[in-house]
Amino acid sequence: MTASESWGDAARALADKVAANALEWHEAVSETPRHLLVPHWWERVPNSPTEEWELVAHAEDSRARIAAVYGDETLVTRVGPLHADHAKAEQRAAGSPTSSSTLPSLIVSMMHRLNAEPGHQVLDVGTGSGYALSLFARRLGDEYVTSVDVDPYLVEAARARLAAFGRIPRIEAIDATGELPEPAYDRIMATVSVRP
Repeated sequence: MTASESWGDAARALADKVAANALEWHEAVSETPRHLLVPHWWERVPNSPTEEWELVAHAEDSRARIAAVYGDETLVTRVGPLHADHAKAEQRAAGSPTSSSTLPSLIVSMMHRLNAEPGHQVLDVGTGSGYALSLFARRLGDEYVTSVDVDPYLVEAARARLAAFGRIPRIEAIDATGELPEPAYDRIMATVSVRP
């Protein structure tokens, strides 16, 4: 069995860990192929005197990739303006993280507290890798979920990666402080930080 064939076991183990107190999200976590949403990411260079990052780009069927992606870790996907998808092997980046696939336990905890139920219209602010959006779409249905992000690349990448495994929620490249795609939502979750 290749590592890519065993992602289901890794996803179920992650679900057991992060959805133990939010059982309504267990199936969504265990059935979402996070490895398809985060093919590359940045890791902080240990003991670096500046905020320096190195690219992690494991082979697609690597056991190391599956283990990392299905760990309860935030995977930084963009540092400053440089997205990991656009970096070259062994390239480094400097600066602060500007996009990520957020810590799964935090995402599930936020979703549990949001108390979204099937039939609710949900707005996900900050598409990022599309992982949280995928969880919402899996549990609530694609037609009930909208996600927005200011970065057109993140929107297009998430749209294509989600569609590759059958998820087609609405995703728009807009600033959430402006006009939203729908006039009203039952629930809104934001996973963005706002700099002063």
